[in-house]
Amino acid sequence: MTPLFTFTYAQISSYSIARYIEVKDEKVPSGSLVSQNPDGSYSLSRKAYDPQTKGVIVADPSIYVKSDNPNKKYALTSSAEARVLANTSNGPIKRGDLLRTSTTAGVAVRADKSGYVVGTSLQDYTNTNRTQNVLLSVELNIHYAPSPSTLGSSLTDIFSLSALASYEQPLIVFKYVIAAIITLLSFIFGFFYFGRIASKGVEALGRNPLASRAIQFGIIMNVLITCVIIGVGILVSLFIIRS
Repeated sequence: MTPLFTFTYAQISSYSIARYIEVKDEKVPSGSLVSQNPDGSYSLSRKAYDPQTKGVIVADPSIYVKSDNPNKKYALTSSAEARVLANTSNGPIKRGDLLRTSTTAGVAVRADKSGYVVGTSLQDYTNTNRTQNVLLSVELNIHYAPSPSTLGSSLTDIFSLSALASYEQPLIVFKYVIAAIITLLSFIFGFFYFGRIASKGVEALGRNPLASRAIQFGIIMNVLITCVIIGVGILVSLFIIRS
């Protein structure tokens, strides 16, 4: 009887359980990132931040699931430590940087915004030849990762719901939807409030020019209140996203 799991004792490139799959591409070097197609087949990843990334091809997995299908000749692993093909086309890679898929087939690059990542680099790598691929040690952990918390990137994340909603967990999608609604309502309420006060202020100036300073001061205060309303809405949205 063929054993379900097989252990190897040679020098290994991964420390996790692998399973053998069939990959459509003709050339599939070790360390290539693989994604699943809509029809269920597998091919090298060719899309940046691909949410359908399934893992990396390894040459000598320590433990693998046996397959009797001769077409399933590539060992795929998606967890623990593995050697992954990467280059510096998106900048030098430092230890601890998150890596993502790229438009180069099967190759990882440094992640610099929100999206699906494949794991964390365990070593530094820099090269003036930005398209030269090398094998880097990576702690695999395929998941959606938010970008570093800058205001611009966070606001972009709030409104980038289409890709996230298709693949991410419902709770995270719900948080982003609520954050987007709060942000939108704060802008609408803020500008509606300001518009009403501004129009009344202009009317008051026309009726009573002698009180112009007091009226102008009131308008300025209402502008500040509008900014506070919008600012609070944005802060609440950011808190919801990161909670």
